[in-house]
Amino acid sequence: MPTAPAPFHILRNHSSPLSALSINPSNTLLYTGDQDGNVGITDLSSRRVVRLWKAHNESILSVEEWNGHLIR
Repeated sequence: MPTAPAPFHILRNHSSPLSALSINPSNTLLYTGDQDGNVGITDLSSRRVVRLWKAHNESILSVEEWNGHLIR
């Protein structure tokens, strides 16, 4: 069985496991949510965190962009 390829990039902005992940319609931002209730926005061109904040007290189940706004 072939081995898995090496990762291209590793996200390090969350300290707990991710529970939600999406990419905005223009493919420029990555939205992430974790099991501790944190939401992160990563710029895909620079691979840098744009924003990370505590959005809820419990796990984030979904994170999406809708009409230019982030919904969780």
